Amino acid sequence: MYTQTGEGVQQLQKDLPVSGFTDANPTKVAPLSGTQQSSLGLLNQNLNDARNTPLEDSPIVQAGQRYFEKSIAPGIVNQSTLAGLGRSTALTNSLAAADAQTALPLLQGEQARRDQLINQGFQGGDIERGVEQAGYNSQAADALRRQGIAEQALFGPLGQLPSTFGQTVKNSSAGMFGTVICTELHRQGIMPDDVYEADSAFGASMPAHVMIGYQSWGKHVARAMQKSKTLTRLLTPLGMSTARAMQARIAGKKEPLLGRIVLKIGIPICSLIGRVYVRAITRRAELSFES
Repeated sequence: MYTQTGEGVQQLQKDLPVSGFTDANPTKVAPLSGTQQSSLGLLNQNLNDARNTPLEDSPIVQAGQRYFEKSIAPGIVNQSTLAGLGRSTALTNSLAAADAQTALPLLQGEQARRDQLINQGFQGGDIERGVEQAGYNSQAADALRRQGIAEQALFGPLGQLPSTFGQTVKNSSAGMFGTVICTELHRQGIMPDDVYEADSAFGASMPAHVMIGYQSWGKHVARAMQKSKTLTRLLTPLGMSTARAMQARIAGKKEPLLGRIVLKIGIPICSLIGRVYVRAITRRAELSFES
């Protein structure tokens, strides 16, 4: 089996080397458009001007002040002169009051404009941050894609190769006697549906190397069961007791003695077999890549 797997990996590498897919190739993210860049540049300039210019010295307030001096103040002076108040303090007071009435809404408007600029600055920053984050997300997605390819190169020879590249390898095993032996017992109508479903949940909780170790020998037993009814009858008590133990463990109930013993001994053994098997496959794959 080891030799056949290694030869299969080598042939796959010759037909379509995995190395061609493992280079970094993140999805390109479009930068800000020219219009967006110009708008953000103008916004930053306005924010900088507002930050470095006192409120009363802003261009809008200064323009309002000039309008007052050219258009409003002369009318007040003319009215005061006609009333005989040309050189009295009443004229000065009138000008000051009118100036204040004109300046207050200008100052308030300028402050509101600056507050709006700050909000627009946050919005513009969100746009820039979104583009940058999209680039990070693209790199992360590409890393997952390459991880999927690496997992497929490792687990594909074990019969767990997904249908498309870039997907995460999932453990579809159904427990210690799941997928192959449990599936065969279930196929023959020996194992009830509820027990089989509980075994599936138990198998999904097992580490990958445990299931790899189990499947390395379990599938051969399942094939033999398909050919021999006698072997199936011999293995049924052991398999069903173990399956009931897995079902009880999932439900938090007391496990049958025989099944509990099988799990206690079998899981560490399958774990050891799986680790050794993975190391062997990995090393063989590395040698085939180098060659």
